[in-house]
Amino acid sequence: ALWLRWTHLGTAEATTMAEVLAFRARDVLLSLNELPPFRRLLRSFGKVYRNFLDTCSMEEASQLDDTSTVSFDRAEQLLGHLPKQLRAVLGHTCLQALAENWSWMLKRRQLAELSAEVEAGKCTLFFNEAGEVQRLLQL
Repeated sequence: ALWLRWTHLGTAEATTMAEVLAFRARDVLLSLNELPPFRRLLRSFGKVYRNFLDTCSMEEASQLDDTSTVSFDRAEQLLGHLPKQLRAVLGHTCLQALAENWSWMLKRRQLAELSAEVEAGKCTLFFNEAGEVQRLLQL
């Protein structure tokens, strides 16, 4: 794990042909030295994610694994603590998906207004468990 010491328990079985990619977290972190802005963003996320995990109850922690997503309530808590720059990066990824997949429904003006909200830090866009874009308002 990149953000904390993680022990994987259990087994995994593939139902189709699969490949496994293994890498050392140390090597990934060293390669990020060549990309300082990206490294700063990932470091910020790692700190926020670690703090997020520290706030989990014992029951929630016992249900965490290395493949599941967090609930909307917990995602809201996590996203709200990310630096504005990282929230903007996430938001622009979602905006691109909206522009590609919902252009028949969303007007350019609406996407521009949403982009301005993301840039100003007024909202955060993220993908939910179903892969849909959700908008989290910063109050």
